[in-house]
Order: sequence, then C-alpha cells, then structure tokens
Amino acid sequence: MADLKTLLVLQEHDRSIDQLQYRHAHHPLRQEIALVNSQITKLEALTTDIGSARDEAARNESKRANEVAKFSEHAAVAEARLYSGDVTAPRELQALQADIEQLKRQVRGCEDLQLEAMEIREPLDTQLAEVTAARAEADVKAKTLSATLAAELATIDSEIDQEVNQRNSIASTVAPELLADYDRRRANGAGAARLVGVRCEGCHLTIPNVEAERIRKAPEGTAASCENCGCILVP
Repeated sequence: MADLKTLLVLQEHDRSIDQLQYRHAHHPLRQEIALVNSQITKLEALTTDIGSARDEAARNESKRANEVAKFSEHAAVAEARLYSGDVTAPRELQALQADIEQLKRQVRGCEDLQLEAMEIREPLDTQLAEVTAARAEADVKAKTLSATLAAELATIDSEIDQEVNQRNSIASTVAPELLADYDRRRANGAGAARLVGVRCEGCHLTIPNVEAERIRKAPEGTAASCENCGCILVP
C-alpha cells in the first residue's frame, strides 16, 4: 500500500508540473506580445506606403522648384537684354517681350504645380511623423513585454525544475513495474487517484460496490484501476 499511496504524491507533483508547463506555454503576455508585433507589422507597412507617397510628392515639388528657378533665370536674362539697349529693332523687341511673357507664364504654371505638390507632401509629413512615433512606442512596448515575459518564464522554469527534482526523488522510491504502469496510465489522463467510497477521485465517477470492496480487501500493494478513466485506484 505504501507504493500506491506514494503514487498519489507523485500524481500531485505531476499535476503541478503540467500546470506550470501550461502556464509557460500559454502565458497571457505571449498573446499581448503577438498583438503588439502585429501592430508593428502594420505600422511598418503603413510607414512604407506613406513614405513612398511622401517621397514622390517631395520629388515632384523639388522638380517644380527647379523648373521655377530655371524659367525665372531665363526670364531675368531676357529682361536684362530687353532693357540693356542692345536690342533696338522693333520686331526683335516684340519677340523678346513675347518670350519673357511665355517664360513668366511657365514660371507661374510651375509655381502652381509646386504648390500642389507641397500641399500633398505636408500632410504626408505629418502622417509619417505620427506613424513613426507610434512605431517607436510599439517597439518600446514590445521590448518591455518581452523582458517581463522572459523574467516570468524563467521563474516558471525554476519552479518546474524544483517540481521535477522532487518528482524524480519520489519516483525513485516506487517499484519500477508500478511506476511504469503509472506513467503509462498517466499518458491518457490521471495516473493514480484515491478511491473514496465508490467514487474515483480521478474522474469523479462511481464504480460498482462489489468492485470497490474487492479493491479495499486486496493484498497490500495490489494495483487496481478505475474502469471509467483507467487510473490506478488507491483505497
């Protein structure tokens, strides 16, 4: 009977190990970290999309600014020539004035396009700054949660090691055949459970009175099992 009762102690340690391993595998911070990482992935994609649109608008704005500078320079050169006195022929002066007006129209057109590009770029700058800040915040949160999780998992690992050591120490006192039987049964649920009256404490179902009585009167150390869950019954 001593070996059978030892199985109940062994069962408690195994149950504790199972619970600790479950806590390790399903720690709530894992889900929280997964959500934050999912958010980071979305922010990364958003950063790329907004950044691409912003860069395109900035390039267009720069292009138009260069065109404004180029046409303005050409207009200034033409105006300088117009008023230099070097051109005196009326037809040539007329053509030069027409060129200057054309260049100024091009300047105004490019300035309008530059303004449109700037109006597109500026809100994108704001959005990009907001998304970048959110990404940085999410990164910090992910690192903090990961560090917290690592510390808590280390604590659980330590508790598992303690339980395993105690479990192995107790298992070493059980007859090898009985221990092997217990381990085999435990693979499908509880390895051992106390028989209280006609109820198995493993599955909380009842067994026939005759069977319960037979188990109690069996020679010491005789292993009997629950016909419902299969665990070794300890009277």
